[in-house]
Amino acid sequence: MYEDNGDYKMRINWKDIIIKIALVILFILLLIWLFPKADLGAINDSVYINNVNSMKEAAKAYYTKDRLPQSVGESTSMTLKQMFDNKMLIRFTDKDNNYCDETSSKVEVTKTASDKYVLRVQLHCGEQKDYILETIGCNDVCEGSNCVGTVIPDDSNNGDNNNNDTTPSNPDDSTDSKFEGIVKVTYYQHRKPSYTTKTDYFCYDDGYILDGTKCKRLTDIVIDATPVKGNSSYTCPDGYTLNGSYCIKYTNAIEVVGNTSYECPNGYTLSGKSCIQTYDATYVAGATTYTCPNGGTLNGTQCVITVTGTPQINYTCPNGYTQNGNSCYTYVPAQQSTSTSTTTSDKCPAGYSPNGANCIKVTQVPVNNGVPKKTYGKWTLKKSTYSSVANQAKTTETEKLVLNGAVSGALCGDPCGNKGVWYEYSYYTRTVNTTYTCPAGYTGGGKTATCYTTVTDTKPYLTQTNTITNYTCPNGTLEENKCRITIAGTPTTTYICPSGYSGGGNSSVCTYSYDRVENKGTGTYSCPNGGTLNGNKCTITIDATVKSDDVTYTCPSGYTLNGKTCELMKDAQKVENITYTCPDSSYTLNGNKCIKKADEKPANTATTTSVSYQYQWSTSISIEGWEFTGKTKTENKYTAGQK
Repeated sequence: MYEDNGDYKMRINWKDIIIKIALVILFILLLIWLFPKADLGAINDSVYINNVNSMKEAAKAYYTKDRLPQSVGESTSMTLKQMFDNKMLIRFTDKDNNYCDETSSKVEVTKTASDKYVLRVQLHCGEQKDYILETIGCNDVCEGSNCVGTVIPDDSNNGDNNNNDTTPSNPDDSTDSKFEGIVKVTYYQHRKPSYTTKTDYFCYDDGYILDGTKCKRLTDIVIDATPVKGNSSYTCPDGYTLNGSYCIKYTNAIEVVGNTSYECPNGYTLSGKSCIQTYDATYVAGATTYTCPNGGTLNGTQCVITVTGTPQINYTCPNGYTQNGNSCYTYVPAQQSTSTSTTTSDKCPAGYSPNGANCIKVTQVPVNNGVPKKTYGKWTLKKSTYSSVANQAKTTETEKLVLNGAVSGALCGDPCGNKGVWYEYSYYTRTVNTTYTCPAGYTGGGKTATCYTTVTDTKPYLTQTNTITNYTCPNGTLEENKCRITIAGTPTTTYICPSGYSGGGNSSVCTYSYDRVENKGTGTYSCPNGGTLNGNKCTITIDATVKSDDVTYTCPSGYTLNGKTCELMKDAQKVENITYTCPDSSYTLNGNKCIKKADEKPANTATTTSVSYQYQWSTSISIEGWEFTGKTKTENKYTAGQK
């Protein structure tokens, strides 16, 4: 404005400034009302659920058929740390940005039936500790439509029903409206759960098969009993005496006389160890007689002493037999017999997998393409822009430019400046997702355009023929493939005579002959005072008196001297007294085997609970019977002003 004096001065419009400040405060209050504080509890639960689902999906991708447990009741597990170490997951944190417990957190797969597995995912993060169960069967366990199991839905991304989201209401695009405004409306996502519980039956113990809700074992279980050693005893060979754990054979020691002297009474003469006294015999005349002074029997001109020879028994065997002590043995070939059995193994031909009583190979054959369908994400406001042109509004498949209305250059700011009328536009974008639908009876589709049909080929299990050769012995004992026949040896007894005796051999009679003593008939001699007649002399012999006691004793080789007795010592044969026991009372002891009879018992159970959700959006933050998920979205609602 110019004054009359020609000076240019700026006049401050305080009214406009106050109005602008009031509008800014009103706008801030409107934003606070439109964007309330988020429900942190729901956000925290979402972080935990996302982490659990990440573990679940990584486990399902890892546990292919060759990594799954093979026996019913068997389990295999992996800790969260092992999953990180194996690069199956990127290390994640909980709601407080702390790392979860990587040792107690784990995934575990248990085989519950021949074609069913239960996946348990357990996550422990701070005070949050829970697990989910899922019955799986499609990670290379089966193919095509043969998959089994109930999958717990992953609800971390559900409920955002934007596949058919329509474009937010457009404002009145007419350019003759005087005022136009935007109202932002907040929508809250709610969900209602629906639970389904299923109980699977399976048998943990080996040897049992599932029959409805019971586990049956059709055959007896035979295992080796546990040997338990008792008190040991000892035995000795014949001729030995048991003494503790040793066997001792006793024999008399051999007396060895050292420097020993002998003495005789008066009137006796020492002769070796004897004392001899000789005196004249008394002569008595008479006929000639013959005597045998050494105890023999008079036989003509000879005296004969007869004794029994020492018998020795030898054994002989027939030709072809080998002697073994007092018996004989030989080997003859055993009789052979063969038996053939055909068994069916649990092995399938290459490329086939077990399926009940048969082996199957499932092949997926591509046949035709699915029907494409496009779905669109919600429109997202990217930015606001200004133009001096009023007819630039447009809409394409992924972009949209919406005219909001005219504003003054003063309110527009950069780049409008302070001059003229400008037009405000909102620039939106959205995503396009193309999926494919396959005809009934076909698999595939989704993000893949190809559809497949399943072709199943069935073959029986492989068979194996076994030939077993058996050996039997009509007589004798079987040793490997020969029969050992044992008979008694033929005894032959021979006799041995003492030195100086004749005879023996096959005769038990041994004889010793010496000349008889002739007693002349002219008279006889006698020894009235005792003694032994020797010619015309009488000899009395008595034992000499031992003067010194220098006597020692010796033993045969291997013996030990004990006083006047020799002892031969050897280890006694230890006999272990062994008893047998069984693991528990369900087994019955039979010799050295434990037998558990076929029986049945209740099957093990695993309960799987699946949950699905119904979702809806509402402008109310609370709906009776529904749960707020914590997700919100904001849409622009356009209202026309006065013309």
